[in-house]
Amino acid sequence: MTMLTRYAPVVLISFLSCVDPFSTETKKESDRYIIEGTFSNQAPPYSLKRFLSANYSQNLDGITRYVSGATVQAFDAEGNCTPYFEVETGRYQTAVGATPGEIGKSYHLEITTPDGSRIFSHPEQMIDSPPITSVYAEFDPSTIIDEGFSVYLDVKDPADEKNYYKWETIGYYPYSQYCFTLEGERSIFAIESDKTVDGNILSRVPIKHIAFNSTTNYVLQVYQLALSAGAYEFLDGIKKQVQSTGSIFDPPPSFLRGNLYNPDDDLDIVLGYFIVAGASRKDLVLDRSTTGQFPHPYIGTIDEPLYCGDPCNQLCVGFGGGTCGNRPCPPDCANLPGKTNIAPDAWPLTHHPCGD
Repeated sequence: MTMLTRYAPVVLISFLSCVDPFSTETKKESDRYIIEGTFSNQAPPYSLKRFLSANYSQNLDGITRYVSGATVQAFDAEGNCTPYFEVETGRYQTAVGATPGEIGKSYHLEITTPDGSRIFSHPEQMIDSPPITSVYAEFDPSTIIDEGFSVYLDVKDPADEKNYYKWETIGYYPYSQYCFTLEGERSIFAIESDKTVDGNILSRVPIKHIAFNSTTNYVLQVYQLALSAGAYEFLDGIKKQVQSTGSIFDPPPSFLRGNLYNPDDDLDIVLGYFIVAGASRKDLVLDRSTTGQFPHPYIGTIDEPLYCGDPCNQLCVGFGGGTCGNRPCPPDCANLPGKTNIAPDAWPLTHHPCGD
């Protein structure tokens, strides 16, 4: 009998004796504040959200809870203050006329809660964003329900420096004769670094899918944010956790520390990030009537009745179940959720906010 054969059973027993029962019990974490906010050099307003983290126990009893009543202010290094005002529970915005950020300056956040607790962010410098070279759309009729236009952009990356990007969009299309519907998109997946393309062109970066449910014009405003290294690492960490396949070899989800802290309590962990970023913008005007095909009807729920114009647009009524008649003008039109009576800068047609 060889030495290997002689000792193999002993090795097997040793391995088996090391297997412990797997416990499925989870520890219920305490509530933690989460802050998501931005400050930029683009035209205000800038937004911020403040809420408590969801508790995930075996009973899955956690929900996101927005928290009201805080004093929220952004400061530059000279002490100049930009206040954020609460517009909904736990949702804050600067004034439309607030002073935009300046490239090269540093900014930080200060929050005071009703109970006197304080939340600060570490100062971050606003980095200039290179201009977007081009934004373009390609029609994809490959599927029936999801057919539409894939939007891409190209950007020339500056050489010999580390750059981190995030892309956000706001889309405008007619809701009625006087109103536009707004589609905002701020996906955590729309981020990129120049690690493998330094000094070259970031090409065909996917930005958005625009549905082919109408032949109307669609204006897309594309914003390119120049992130700090810390902001990119934070968003990339969230992206990797979301994209985890759920196998036993995936790293367990964990709290991602951002640039927020409690100056009075080192043990108080504040989650989230206050993003300070320079931004560049490029608009795309998409004429959805040039495909030579008939648009797929919109499938979904519309909170307000679709207004089909006066005189009545029967095609609109047939597709959207809309009504005919006079749609109210400002302030009623502007107060509809997700609507505005102000046309985007690049809107190619004459627009009268009150139908004058």
